[in-house]
Amino acid sequence: MYHDVSAFLPRSVSNKGDRFGKQPKKARLPLLLPTVMQGAPVVSDSRLLRLPPELLGDIVDLIADDHATLAALALVNSDCRQLARSCQFAEVCFDYGWKSSQILLLLLAETVVRHGGKAPNGCHALRPPFVGPCIRSVTVHPRPEYVAQWQPDLRASCLGESSDLSEEQRDEIRKKVLGRYMTTFRDPVLGVLEEAIPNLETLSWCDPMCLDDVSLGIITSLPIRHLKMSRAPIGESVPLEQPLAPAALPLESLLFGAHTCIDDVHRGRADGANFWKCCPSVGETFISFGPEHMEFPRLRQLSLSSVYADFDSMAWSSLLSAPLRHLALPAPVNKNAHQTLSTCRPFCGLETLVVPLLGPEGSAGAQAIIDFVSRHPHLCRLSVGFGVPKLLDSYLLPRLSDGRWSNLTSLSLAWCQTGPLKEGAADIVTIPAKSLAAIGTITSLEQLHLSAGIPAGWRHQWLVDHDVVRSNLGGLTRLKKLALSRDTYLVPGGLPRSRLEAYYEDRFPTLSDLDGAAEWHEDASRDTAFKIWEHAHRKRMVEEANKYAILFQGLEWILCGQWPMDIRKEQTSGAIKRFAVPLGEERDSCSTFLRRIFAMGDDDEF
Repeated sequence: MYHDVSAFLPRSVSNKGDRFGKQPKKARLPLLLPTVMQGAPVVSDSRLLRLPPELLGDIVDLIADDHATLAALALVNSDCRQLARSCQFAEVCFDYGWKSSQILLLLLAETVVRHGGKAPNGCHALRPPFVGPCIRSVTVHPRPEYVAQWQPDLRASCLGESSDLSEEQRDEIRKKVLGRYMTTFRDPVLGVLEEAIPNLETLSWCDPMCLDDVSLGIITSLPIRHLKMSRAPIGESVPLEQPLAPAALPLESLLFGAHTCIDDVHRGRADGANFWKCCPSVGETFISFGPEHMEFPRLRQLSLSSVYADFDSMAWSSLLSAPLRHLALPAPVNKNAHQTLSTCRPFCGLETLVVPLLGPEGSAGAQAIIDFVSRHPHLCRLSVGFGVPKLLDSYLLPRLSDGRWSNLTSLSLAWCQTGPLKEGAADIVTIPAKSLAAIGTITSLEQLHLSAGIPAGWRHQWLVDHDVVRSNLGGLTRLKKLALSRDTYLVPGGLPRSRLEAYYEDRFPTLSDLDGAAEWHEDASRDTAFKIWEHAHRKRMVEEANKYAILFQGLEWILCGQWPMDIRKEQTSGAIKRFAVPLGEERDSCSTFLRRIFAMGDDDEF
């Protein structure tokens, strides 16, 4: 599939239920005028443009989010146009759409002119200063709807709209479309990254087509500060005699989500020790940077949570020698990883540690992770996902509650469901009161996220007892945010216990809910029953949230029952009343928001 553009075709995936807290991107600070002019003189006599570049940059920053004003500034003269461009084109997304295609064509023309060639037809007036120097962030994320729009023969072939085609003819169409995709999109994008964007700082690569050695060589040789590779398949061998990057990379943050390409086209090709290469060895897959140690002297943020293959020992040694402040481990942590974690030195400046998967009970990897965590009591933020209950209850939490974690302000823990799912009966998961009590001793906590059971899907297995939670967490006097997710409820007169996992799926109102709803007597439809259930559920969650607001006097925000709520204050006679106010018009899992504030996630859709 990594050599088949049909993987781009639109699929019906709904993002409903995960909208809360997503933030619009703010405009980047403008580049200094001499930087975007690239040596070209400022020809205007305007007193504004004669100001010191730093002061001029601060002024333009005031209008960076005002598109109309920026457009007006760009029309004043060529110098103001370049100043406006430093905001207008600070971030560019190549998504295979018409607008991004026009920008790509312009940058290709600029590349030709840079090398002394003639501008293509339609670009006769093209001359410095160019748009390319204004770009600092590039996202490569082809959108399925655009790929389908520009490749109609592919859609007809893959979706069966041309029923008279044989399988051989369909394969031929796929190969033809792939070639067209590479020559009209992938290769041009790589070309402008290398030649036309000298001030590039950030690259987010989310192209599911396989990266060969040339493509990977261009990406890894860019002098960028931030690299995000999401779902990037790597296939070709890269000989060490032709190194792709300097021994010391300038990266400050790296999200490495690459994996080996398993398509048949790579079978039979030689695999040696290669740079940025997924190398199969003795039935295992290792990501190798080569036999030499690499330096990452500026790397502060490293996210490997999307990596499912293991790095080799040298790669791990190179990555964990960086002065990291924020680290997300891969899921799962494999052999070379836990061996390196067991022996590496503590990170004296580490502030954030994310463990997506703690590992099975009794495994060397799980023990290595727990030991690694315990060597960093200076952490400010810790997130442990999908942990076996015994590992969390008997090994990790006793260490977190030993009195050494005075800097820990953010904690996220998820108890996983153990054993196979039962048919015809509810698989209920609980968080032991003893574990809640241990968390309640970490008095430095300002935000806490607890979850239990299957982490996604319709099954919700954590039968939460809010009274038990409150009685054991009462010592968290600094708590400002509290999130309880994957929780389910047993309501008197509601669903039978065997259907507890389907609490949000069935939405079954009780008789008392129906009796108190006038609309039910007017329209006894299923949709009306759902609305009544939603109203009753929200009311129950507000009541629980109000009790938390009374207990935690500093609480500002809470999530329970898929309802995010603010905690508001109201002055009454002689007292201040604290109460919960639901945010939004419907339930929300807040998954993206929780990943952002408790782990190292962001709002990107990659």
